[in-house]
Amino acid sequence: MRMERRATGLFLLTFVWALPASAQVNWYVGVGFGGGVKTLDFTVVDSSLNPELGTGHGRVSPRFDIGVHGGAERRIGKRAVVGGEFGFGRLGYRGEAPYGHANDSLGTTRGGSYWNAMVWAGYRERQVVLYGGLGVISSRNIAGVVDTCDMLPCGTWVGEGSSTTTAMRRTLAVGAQFDLANRIAERQWAIRLEWLQLETRPVSNEFARTVRGAGIPSGTTVPVVVNTNIPHGTLRVLLNVKLNN
Repeated sequence: MRMERRATGLFLLTFVWALPASAQVNWYVGVGFGGGVKTLDFTVVDSSLNPELGTGHGRVSPRFDIGVHGGAERRIGKRAVVGGEFGFGRLGYRGEAPYGHANDSLGTTRGGSYWNAMVWAGYRERQVVLYGGLGVISSRNIAGVVDTCDMLPCGTWVGEGSSTTTAMRRTLAVGAQFDLANRIAERQWAIRLEWLQLETRPVSNEFARTVRGAGIPSGTTVPVVVNTNIPHGTLRVLLNVKLNN
């Protein structure tokens, strides 16, 4: 994963600096907030029970994401702008799915840390830049199950397990950047409104959970699969500050 981040960062820098030397370059850093706009499904398949009782269905609730980013943009001529950007943060989605005897088992899924990279191109009209970008995002998903088995006819055994997996998805972004008219702390600031679209493939998290209790051999484990549809479309608000003007 570190090699992937380094390779992506090197690609972005090469992309920006390979442009004509006469172009004007601006470096910037910023923070961003966003969230999915649609509730999606996820499933839990727990092999310790028969298919009917061992399968749970839940909903993924989008919550606010937060991150930081930095990049460079180059102005070509009077109107055209191109750039590259790299960022990292945390995804905020979360979901729960009761299942099993009397719904006394619980499957969970939630978002974790991410990094993303993007190259973009836009058109400037006075203080506004309309742009589109292509990139990738690599995010962590944390899934788990807890089985209390406190309802009959389950018995006296319990079990739990969890795992973290990392998935990489391609992204497409469209947005608008608005340069603020007045400087703040002698810097030029900008606000971006952006729609970030991810690939629609679900994230599959496979792991084994322990099972223990009366009459169960010590160390017994069973496979669990959690398939999560992470929010595909995210509306983001980003605040940038330019570093060299």
